[in-house]
Amino acid sequence: MREDRHMPILKWCAVAVSVLWMAAAGWGELSKIALPDDFRSASYKHEAEHCAGSFASRYECKSSIIIGNDNSTFYDWALRLAIVFMPPALIGILYSKVQERRERQAEEERERRALAQLKRIRAEQAELRRQHEEARRAAQDAAQQTAQQIIATGPKRRPA
Repeated sequence: MREDRHMPILKWCAVAVSVLWMAAAGWGELSKIALPDDFRSASYKHEAEHCAGSFASRYECKSSIIIGNDNSTFYDWALRLAIVFMPPALIGILYSKVQERRERQAEEERERRALAQLKRIRAEQAELRRQHEEARRAAQDAAQQTAQQIIATGPKRRPA
C-alpha cells in the first residue's frame, strides 16, 4: 500500500521527538536536583522545634515531619520522571495504535482482494464446467446421430 512507505518516516520522527524531549526535559528537570535533607539537617531541626509535649508525642511529631518530607521528596521525583518520560511513552503508545490500525486496514484489504480473486476463480470454474458440459452433450448428440444414420442406412457390405 502507498501509505506503508510513510510508516518508517513516522516511526523515526516519533523516535527523534521522544529523544529530543527526554534530553531537553531531562536536562531541565534533573539538572536542578537538590539532594534531600536528612533528618539531622537544619531544616528538619527547625521544624522539630515546634514539637512539644511528652517524649512519645515529640517522637510522633518528628516522625511525621520526616515521613512528610520523604513523601514530598518521592512526589517531587515522581513528577520529574513523569515530565521526562510520560510524553515519549504516550508518543510510543500513539505510534503503536496507528501502526495497528494500518496493519488491520492492510489485512482487511488483503482479505478483500483474496475474496474477489476467489469469486473470480469460482466464476471461471463454473464457466469451464458449463463449456465442458456443452461439449459433452454435443459429442453425445453427434454420436447418437451417427448411430441413427448407421441404423437407417443399414450396415455397409463389403464386396466379396
